[in-house]
Amino acid sequence: MYAYYNSGQRGRRFWVAEHDGVIIGATGIQEQQMAPVDKSGERRGTVAVLKRMAVESAYRRMGVAKALLDTAIEFAKEQCYDVMVLYTIEVQFEATCFYLKHGFEKKGVTPCDTVFPLLSFDLLNLRLDLNKIAQ
Repeated sequence: MYAYYNSGQRGRRFWVAEHDGVIIGATGIQEQQMAPVDKSGERRGTVAVLKRMAVESAYRRMGVAKALLDTAIEFAKEQCYDVMVLYTIEVQFEATCFYLKHGFEKKGVTPCDTVFPLLSFDLLNLRLDLNKIAQ
């Protein structure tokens, strides 16, 4: 996964957080394949997708996720992305609260029981406007 994200392709990167040589957290950024469509029907802006954010449970609430998120946001801004989005399932309540606390807004919900009929959960779409974040 690290090699895929850090292959040199524009706008894509993966980071890990380490403690004493052990990976304790990770996240990545990838460009969304289709930019959002505005009211006129035109595609606008570039969208970074935050992927694979995870922190080992023993290291949560220690600032690891915030450091990873800050690094990802800084990178996205350097790459001239306008928006960062992420998708998480509704049962990830603490993660959702973390993202909302750090400026993300809930922009939609996709019921996943139509995709996975045996499972019943909602996929949350969260969005952060990178142009509103201070340099």
